[in-house]
Amino acid sequence: MAAYIICLFPFSPIMARSIVIKKARIIIYITSIIVFSILTIEEIKPIWGASTQYDLFDILASGLGSLLAILTFEILINWRDRKNNIF
Repeated sequence: MAAYIICLFPFSPIMARSIVIKKARIIIYITSIIVFSILTIEEIKPIWGASTQYDLFDILASGLGSLLAILTFEILINWRDRKNNIF
């Protein structure tokens, strides 16, 4: 859940400013990779004390959250493009 929510942070500025889709994709993909990497490192070697035990399912959930954020972005971009092309 944390990966999904954190990866959604850049969505609002991207949608509000109508950033070029290629640049927006790069921003979202890199953000998702960074978030997943940080959460995986935190799970393997606790830095901030959020998790004191290694759990493979937490790593898988972080990966799934990052992928869902990318999928949500792609759906929103396609919806925005369709909306702009219709009118």
